[in-house]
Amino acid sequence: MCIKPIHIVAAAALWFPLRATPQNAALWTSVKFTGRIAPRWELLADQSLRIYTDDAHLRRYASSLQLSYALHPQVRAGANVCLIRFHRTDDAWETRTRLFAYVQGSTQAGRIELSLYERFQSVLYTSGAPRKDLLRSRLTAALPLAGGRCRPRLGIETRYTLTAGQLDEWRFTAGNRIRLSRHHAIDTFVHCFARPDTPHWRWTTALGIDYIYTF
Repeated sequence: MCIKPIHIVAAAALWFPLRATPQNAALWTSVKFTGRIAPRWELLADQSLRIYTDDAHLRRYASSLQLSYALHPQVRAGANVCLIRFHRTDDAWETRTRLFAYVQGSTQAGRIELSLYERFQSVLYTSGAPRKDLLRSRLTAALPLAGGRCRPRLGIETRYTLTAGQLDEWRFTAGNRIRLSRHHAIDTFVHCFARPDTPHWRWTTALGIDYIYTF
């Protein structure tokens, strides 16, 4: 049997959750509204929830607003502000503000769409904890199918904490975005996180589903 890119995506989507530690699993979901508001300009509004599946408690919810600009047909830059309510391990709720700026470039390699995403991020804490600055880099390969209505993808991302001077997370992703109509789409994904903070690393996983409305 000929091995095709879609088979690799499907195998990765099955392997990631099996490799991760079940008691650390989480469910992520969000509703997104996005669209062009002027030539080259796009707006994105996002409301998200994250739930830990081991005890079914709400870990965080967040609201964000993003504005981006097409510098080139294959290059986009933008900025985002996000207000986060986070449930800490001491059972207290904390408000965090996340600010970031990003640039993303894309290219075509045969049928595969490749994109590189670079993001500088700062997180501010109302608890008085020091501000955390991060640099996040992500490489994604997507394979449009069925005329672009289906887009399975694989991605790898690193998170480097600038304030601590260390690489503290790898994120591996397998997902698929299905365009239901001109305005509606569903995105399903699995994230597998590797945190090199122990001698044997620490693995966790998150399953997710997003609804996207494009105006």
